[in-house]
Amino acid sequence: MRQIDRSEKTRPHPRVAQEANVLDGVRVDKVTHEHTAILGPALAGRYAWRPLGMPERLRELGLNDSQIDAATAEVLNRLIDPCSENALGDWVRSTALPELFGPGIARGGRDRFYRVSDVLLKFRGEIEAHLRGRYRRMFSFKRTMILYDLTNTYFEGACEGNPKARRGHSKHKRDDCPQIVVGMVFDEHGTDPRRGRVPGAQERPRAAYEPPSRGVSRRPAGRIDAHVFITILAYHLQRFLLFQLEAAGDHRSWQTVNRILATHAYTTIVLPTTKDGVTRIRKAGTPEESQKRLYDIRGIDWKILPRLVTRHQSGGATSGNSSSL
Repeated sequence: MRQIDRSEKTRPHPRVAQEANVLDGVRVDKVTHEHTAILGPALAGRYAWRPLGMPERLRELGLNDSQIDAATAEVLNRLIDPCSENALGDWVRSTALPELFGPGIARGGRDRFYRVSDVLLKFRGEIEAHLRGRYRRMFSFKRTMILYDLTNTYFEGACEGNPKARRGHSKHKRDDCPQIVVGMVFDEHGTDPRRGRVPGAQERPRAAYEPPSRGVSRRPAGRIDAHVFITILAYHLQRFLLFQLEAAGDHRSWQTVNRILATHAYTTIVLPTTKDGVTRIRKAGTPEESQKRLYDIRGIDWKILPRLVTRHQSGGATSGNSSSL
């Protein structure tokens, strides 16, 4: 059905046009999406954090669920996209960590992360012993060679209370900031790292393995060791993930893997209906083929990721259903 306007041009009848924009009761011209969150690297991190037995070991050491959530967030942030504790809460909420680990991981402010990093440092010996034992049981490594590497991390404040923070060559191109240099010793598999920190003006050799690190925002001097230990834990996750890829003949760096996975996301699809209601579906997108290959090597089943469906009626009634990982 068409109407003829005064200019004698035909146009679709309004009701026909409206019906053309409706599919199974959904107003397709109004469909949108919101709250898109980075999934891929966080999903890979989850499949390292849990197989390494970290939640169970931390619980054995006396950490409660909130502390374990905070530790998880800190270590995965250092692995994926390092930032200061000031920005960490916002970063967590920009990722799919709440979908993967539960909403508790996104709660709290910077003091929560400061406190849990102090607790992790307190149990450094027990945690490192646990990781060494887990590697031996999982991979049966034989040590024949020892390697070393240096990395650095810089401070955005004056850092006058830390005598080891000095200006020097920065791999982050922040020679204007004081920094410390972290020395690390590895076996030939890149596992069992031991570390120490030295004044920041040391020269950096060519890297054997690259521990994840970035600038620290005005961290108190007494917590520098905790910051470094979080970086070491993130390095354990990185090596665990890369060892799985290397065993399958894939020798790409973590930076490359991280970049490939970063476009796999969670999002909420918003579906307005003709009955003045809205259905929201929060779900993971379908990964690209390059992402699927990485997931397959690691044995990651992305098809079982949680999904949440909520329905809102114009009268205020809400209903929903969800699945969990």
